[in-house]
Amino acid sequence: MFRTVLVPQTGQSTDGTALEAANALMRESNGHLSCVYVHDDAAAIASTMQTDAMGVPVVTPSLITALNEEANTQRSRAREVFGSFCKKNCISIAEQNPNSRALSASWKEVSADVVATIASKSGYHDAVVMARDGEFAVPSPYDIGSVVVASGRPVILTPGTWKPGSFERIAIAWKETSEAARAVAAALPLLKRAKDVLIFSVTEERAPDTAREMARNCSIYLKQHEIFSESRGLVADKEDVGAVLFSEVMAAGADLLVLGAYGHSRLREFVFGGFTREVLFDAPIPVLLMH
Repeated sequence: MFRTVLVPQTGQSTDGTALEAANALMRESNGHLSCVYVHDDAAAIASTMQTDAMGVPVVTPSLITALNEEANTQRSRAREVFGSFCKKNCISIAEQNPNSRALSASWKEVSADVVATIASKSGYHDAVVMARDGEFAVPSPYDIGSVVVASGRPVILTPGTWKPGSFERIAIAWKETSEAARAVAAALPLLKRAKDVLIFSVTEERAPDTAREMARNCSIYLKQHEIFSESRGLVADKEDVGAVLFSEVMAAGADLLVLGAYGHSRLREFVFGGFTREVLFDAPIPVLLMH
Protein backbone atom coordinates (compact mmCIF):
# COMPACT_ATOMS: atom_id res chain seq x y z
CA MET A 1 0.00 0.00 0.00
CA PHE A 2 1.00 3.63 -0.38
CA ARG A 3 2.34 4.82 2.97
CA THR A 4 3.11 8.44 2.20
CA VAL A 5 1.53 10.64 -0.48
CA LEU A 6 2.43 14.18 -1.55
CA VAL A 7 -0.55 16.48 -2.11
CA PRO A 8 0.45 19.88 -3.58
CA GLN A 9 -1.94 22.68 -2.63
CA THR A 10 -2.51 25.75 -4.77
CA GLY A 11 -5.21 27.90 -3.22
CA GLN A 12 -7.42 26.98 -6.18
CA SER A 13 -10.89 25.47 -6.07
CA THR A 14 -9.52 21.98 -6.66
CA ASP A 15 -7.49 21.73 -3.43
CA GLY A 16 -10.30 19.91 -1.67
CA THR A 17 -10.67 17.51 -4.60
CA ALA A 18 -6.98 16.52 -4.41
CA LEU A 19 -7.23 15.98 -0.65
CA GLU A 20 -10.32 13.79 -1.00
CA ALA A 21 -8.60 11.71 -3.70
CA ALA A 22 -5.55 11.25 -1.46
CA ASN A 23 -7.81 10.24 1.40
CA ALA A 24 -9.49 7.62 -0.80
CA LEU A 25 -6.08 6.22 -1.74
CA MET A 26 -4.78 6.13 1.83
CA ARG A 27 -7.94 5.21 3.71
CA GLU A 28 -6.85 1.65 4.43
CA SER A 29 -3.10 2.19 4.80
CA ASN A 30 -3.08 4.53 7.81
CA GLY A 31 -0.22 6.40 6.20
CA HIS A 32 0.68 10.07 5.91
CA LEU A 33 -0.50 12.89 3.63
CA SER A 34 2.21 15.50 3.07
CA CYS A 35 0.47 18.68 1.95
CA VAL A 36 2.65 21.44 0.57
CA TYR A 37 1.62 24.89 -0.62
CA VAL A 38 4.08 26.10 -3.27
CA HIS A 39 4.05 29.45 -5.02
CA ASP A 40 6.54 31.10 -7.33
CA ASP A 41 8.86 33.58 -5.62
CA ALA A 42 7.88 37.07 -6.81
CA ALA A 43 11.41 38.45 -6.41
CA ALA A 44 12.84 35.55 -8.41
CA ILE A 45 10.32 36.19 -11.18
CA ALA A 46 11.25 39.88 -11.15
CA SER A 47 14.96 39.10 -11.55
CA THR A 48 14.28 37.32 -14.85
CA MET A 49 12.15 40.03 -16.43
CA GLN A 50 13.47 43.44 -15.39
CA THR A 51 12.74 45.23 -18.69
CA ASP A 52 10.85 44.73 -21.91
CA ALA A 53 12.31 44.72 -25.43
CA MET A 54 12.49 48.54 -25.39
CA GLY A 55 14.31 48.65 -22.06
CA VAL A 56 11.28 49.85 -20.14
CA PRO A 57 10.93 48.35 -16.63
CA VAL A 58 8.10 45.83 -16.52
CA VAL A 59 8.50 44.79 -12.91
CA THR A 60 7.89 47.47 -10.33
CA PRO A 61 7.79 47.36 -6.53
CA SER A 62 4.01 47.68 -6.68
CA LEU A 63 3.78 44.63 -8.98
CA ILE A 64 5.93 42.54 -6.63
CA THR A 65 3.75 43.64 -3.73
CA ALA A 66 0.61 42.66 -5.63
CA LEU A 67 2.08 39.25 -6.49
CA ASN A 68 2.99 38.62 -2.86
CA GLU A 69 -0.45 39.70 -1.67
CA GLU A 70 -2.10 37.32 -4.13
CA ALA A 71 0.16 34.52 -2.92
CA ASN A 72 -0.79 35.27 0.68
CA THR A 73 -4.48 35.16 -0.20
CA GLN A 74 -4.11 31.81 -1.95
CA ARG A 75 -2.00 30.46 0.91
CA SER A 76 -4.66 31.39 3.45
CA ARG A 77 -7.35 29.80 1.29
CA ALA A 78 -5.34 26.60 0.88
CA ARG A 79 -4.54 26.42 4.60
CA GLU A 80 -8.22 26.82 5.47
CA VAL A 81 -9.24 24.02 3.09
CA PHE A 82 -6.55 21.77 4.57
CA GLY A 83 -7.69 22.48 8.13
CA SER A 84 -11.34 21.84 7.31
CA PHE A 85 -10.46 18.59 5.53
CA CYS A 86 -8.47 17.26 8.49
CA LYS A 87 -11.21 18.23 10.94
CA LYS A 88 -13.98 16.64 8.87
CA ASN A 89 -12.07 13.38 8.48
CA CYS A 90 -10.63 13.29 12.03
CA ILE A 91 -7.06 13.30 10.68
CA SER A 92 -4.30 14.24 13.11
CA ILE A 93 -1.84 16.95 12.00
CA ALA A 94 1.81 16.05 12.56
CA GLU A 95 5.16 16.34 10.76
CA GLN A 96 5.33 12.57 10.41
CA ASN A 97 2.89 9.78 11.15
CA PRO A 98 3.10 9.36 14.95
CA ASN A 99 0.63 6.49 15.00
CA SER A 100 0.58 3.82 12.30
CA ARG A 101 -2.96 2.94 13.32
CA ALA A 102 -4.41 6.19 12.01
CA LEU A 103 -4.00 8.44 8.97
CA SER A 104 -2.09 11.67 9.61
CA ALA A 105 -1.30 14.80 7.60
CA SER A 106 1.26 17.60 7.60
CA TRP A 107 1.38 21.11 6.13
CA LYS A 108 4.33 23.05 4.68
CA GLU A 109 4.67 26.30 2.74
CA VAL A 110 7.39 26.90 0.17
CA SER A 111 8.20 29.96 -1.92
CA ALA A 112 10.07 28.56 -4.92
CA ASP A 113 9.60 27.22 -8.43
CA VAL A 114 6.35 25.25 -8.35
CA VAL A 115 7.18 22.39 -10.72
CA ALA A 116 10.77 21.90 -9.54
CA THR A 117 9.71 21.86 -5.89
CA ILE A 118 6.92 19.32 -6.39
CA ALA A 119 9.18 17.10 -8.50
CA SER A 120 11.94 17.26 -5.90
CA LYS A 121 9.70 16.51 -2.93
CA SER A 122 7.95 13.67 -4.75
CA GLY A 123 11.10 11.56 -4.42
CA TYR A 124 10.36 11.15 -0.70
CA HIS A 125 6.81 9.91 -1.27
CA ASP A 126 5.14 6.87 -2.79
CA ALA A 127 2.88 8.91 -5.05
CA VAL A 128 1.72 12.42 -5.89
CA VAL A 129 -1.96 13.41 -5.98
CA MET A 130 -3.04 16.48 -7.96
CA ALA A 131 -6.30 17.89 -9.32
CA ARG A 132 -6.72 19.52 -12.71
CA ASP A 133 -7.99 23.11 -12.57
CA GLY A 134 -7.86 24.29 -16.18
CA GLU A 135 -5.32 25.23 -18.83
CA PHE A 136 -4.28 28.53 -17.21
CA ALA A 137 -4.25 27.39 -13.58
CA VAL A 138 -1.13 26.96 -11.48
CA PRO A 139 -0.02 24.26 -11.93
CA SER A 140 -1.39 23.94 -15.45
CA PRO A 141 -1.85 20.60 -17.23
CA TYR A 142 1.51 21.26 -18.87
CA ASP A 143 3.07 21.77 -15.41
CA ILE A 144 1.48 18.55 -14.22
CA GLY A 145 2.98 16.82 -17.23
CA SER A 146 6.33 18.25 -16.17
CA VAL A 147 5.90 16.70 -12.73
CA VAL A 148 4.99 13.35 -14.29
CA VAL A 149 8.18 13.40 -16.36
CA ALA A 150 10.53 14.64 -13.63
CA SER A 151 9.23 13.03 -10.46
CA GLY A 152 9.90 9.33 -11.02
CA ARG A 153 6.73 8.65 -9.03
CA PRO A 154 3.16 7.81 -10.05
CA VAL A 155 0.99 10.92 -10.30
CA ILE A 156 -2.71 10.48 -9.65
CA LEU A 157 -4.54 13.27 -11.48
CA THR A 158 -8.23 13.90 -10.90
CA PRO A 159 -10.68 16.11 -12.79
CA GLY A 160 -11.55 19.24 -10.85
CA THR A 161 -15.19 18.15 -10.62
CA TRP A 162 -14.41 14.63 -9.36
CA LYS A 163 -16.62 13.31 -6.60
CA PRO A 164 -15.00 11.20 -3.86
CA GLY A 165 -14.93 7.53 -4.78
CA SER A 166 -13.35 4.29 -3.69
CA PHE A 167 -11.00 3.33 -6.56
CA GLU A 168 -12.39 -0.20 -6.46
CA ARG A 169 -12.86 -0.70 -10.21
CA ILE A 170 -9.60 0.04 -11.98
CA ALA A 171 -8.90 0.06 -15.70
CA ILE A 172 -5.47 -0.31 -17.31
CA ALA A 173 -4.59 1.15 -20.71
CA TRP A 174 -2.00 -1.42 -21.78
CA LYS A 175 0.67 -1.24 -24.46
CA GLU A 176 3.90 -3.21 -24.62
CA THR A 177 6.04 -0.19 -23.68
CA SER A 178 8.30 0.66 -20.77
CA GLU A 179 6.02 3.52 -19.71
CA ALA A 180 2.97 1.26 -19.45
CA ALA A 181 5.00 -1.39 -17.60
CA ARG A 182 6.16 1.19 -15.04
CA ALA A 183 2.61 2.47 -14.59
CA VAL A 184 1.24 -1.00 -13.89
CA ALA A 185 4.07 -1.78 -11.47
CA ALA A 186 3.49 1.51 -9.65
CA ALA A 187 -0.24 0.77 -9.42
CA LEU A 188 0.16 -2.72 -7.91
CA PRO A 189 -0.77 -1.58 -4.37
CA LEU A 190 -4.07 -0.22 -5.70
CA LEU A 191 -4.71 -3.13 -8.06
CA LYS A 192 -4.28 -5.63 -5.23
CA ARG A 193 -7.06 -4.05 -3.20
CA ALA A 194 -9.40 -3.37 -6.14
CA LYS A 195 -12.57 -5.42 -6.53
CA ASP A 196 -12.36 -5.39 -10.34
CA VAL A 197 -9.44 -4.86 -12.72
CA LEU A 198 -10.03 -4.34 -16.44
CA ILE A 199 -7.27 -4.34 -19.05
CA PHE A 200 -7.81 -2.48 -22.33
CA SER A 201 -5.25 -2.85 -25.09
CA VAL A 202 -5.77 -0.63 -28.13
CA THR A 203 -4.11 -1.28 -31.47
CA GLU A 204 -4.06 1.12 -34.38
CA GLU A 205 -3.14 -1.63 -36.85
CA ARG A 206 -6.57 -3.12 -37.53
CA ALA A 207 -5.37 -6.23 -35.72
CA PRO A 208 -7.81 -7.15 -32.93
CA ASP A 209 -6.02 -10.45 -32.28
CA THR A 210 -2.82 -8.53 -31.47
CA ALA A 211 -4.66 -6.26 -29.05
CA ARG A 212 -6.33 -9.20 -27.32
CA GLU A 213 -3.03 -11.05 -26.99
CA MET A 214 -1.30 -8.04 -25.41
CA ALA A 215 -4.16 -7.62 -22.96
CA ARG A 216 -4.06 -11.32 -22.06
CA ASN A 217 -0.31 -11.16 -21.45
CA CYS A 218 -0.80 -8.29 -19.03
CA SER A 219 -3.54 -10.29 -17.30
CA ILE A 220 -1.16 -13.25 -16.91
CA TYR A 221 1.44 -10.95 -15.34
CA LEU A 222 -1.08 -9.61 -12.83
CA LYS A 223 -2.16 -13.14 -11.94
CA GLN A 224 1.38 -13.75 -10.66
CA HIS A 225 0.56 -11.09 -8.07
CA GLU A 226 -2.78 -12.73 -7.27
CA ILE A 227 -4.64 -10.00 -9.13
CA PHE A 228 -7.40 -11.38 -11.32
CA SER A 229 -8.53 -9.28 -14.24
CA GLU A 230 -10.65 -9.12 -17.35
CA SER A 231 -8.86 -8.26 -20.61
CA ARG A 232 -10.20 -6.69 -23.78
CA GLY A 233 -8.63 -5.83 -27.13
CA LEU A 234 -9.73 -2.72 -28.99
CA VAL A 235 -9.02 -1.31 -32.43
CA ALA A 236 -9.05 2.40 -33.20
CA ASP A 237 -7.70 4.86 -35.73
CA LYS A 238 -4.71 6.81 -34.46
CA GLU A 239 -6.68 10.01 -33.97
CA ASP A 240 -9.51 8.20 -32.17
CA VAL A 241 -7.55 6.18 -29.59
CA GLY A 242 -8.48 8.49 -26.71
CA ALA A 243 -12.16 8.63 -27.59
CA VAL A 244 -12.43 4.86 -28.03
CA LEU A 245 -10.57 4.07 -24.81
CA PHE A 246 -12.42 6.62 -22.68
CA SER A 247 -15.74 5.40 -24.06
CA GLU A 248 -14.97 1.79 -23.11
CA VAL A 249 -13.55 2.73 -19.71
CA MET A 250 -16.57 4.87 -18.83
CA ALA A 251 -19.01 2.22 -20.06
CA ALA A 252 -17.25 -0.31 -17.81
CA GLY A 253 -17.78 1.94 -14.79
CA ALA A 254 -14.08 2.27 -13.95
CA ASP A 255 -13.18 4.87 -11.33
CA LEU A 256 -9.41 4.98 -12.03
CA LEU A 257 -7.39 4.56 -15.23
CA VAL A 258 -3.74 3.43 -15.12
CA LEU A 259 -1.55 4.35 -18.07
CA GLY A 260 1.97 5.24 -19.12
CA ALA A 261 2.69 8.86 -20.04
CA TYR A 262 4.46 8.97 -23.38
CA GLY A 263 6.70 11.93 -24.01
CA HIS A 264 9.95 13.62 -23.10
CA SER A 265 11.08 16.91 -21.63
CA ARG A 266 13.76 19.40 -22.56
CA LEU A 267 13.94 22.63 -20.61
CA ARG A 268 10.21 22.39 -19.96
CA GLU A 269 9.31 22.22 -23.62
CA PHE A 270 7.27 19.04 -23.67
CA VAL A 271 6.36 16.78 -26.50
CA PHE A 272 3.63 14.38 -25.44
CA GLY A 273 1.78 11.92 -27.56
CA GLY A 274 -1.70 13.09 -28.53
CA PHE A 275 -3.38 10.69 -26.12
CA THR A 276 -1.22 11.71 -23.14
CA ARG A 277 -2.00 15.35 -23.84
CA GLU A 278 -5.69 14.50 -24.01
CA VAL A 279 -5.46 12.75 -20.64
CA LEU A 280 -3.71 15.73 -19.00
CA PHE A 281 -6.39 18.14 -20.19
CA ASP A 282 -9.60 16.16 -20.46
CA ALA A 283 -9.60 12.74 -18.76
CA PRO A 284 -13.16 12.25 -17.40
CA ILE A 285 -12.04 10.08 -14.44
CA PRO A 286 -8.92 10.02 -12.22
CA VAL A 287 -5.82 8.66 -13.90
CA LEU A 288 -2.58 7.22 -12.55
CA LEU A 289 0.22 8.43 -14.80
CA MET A 290 3.78 7.13 -14.85
CA HIS A 291 6.58 8.12 -17.23
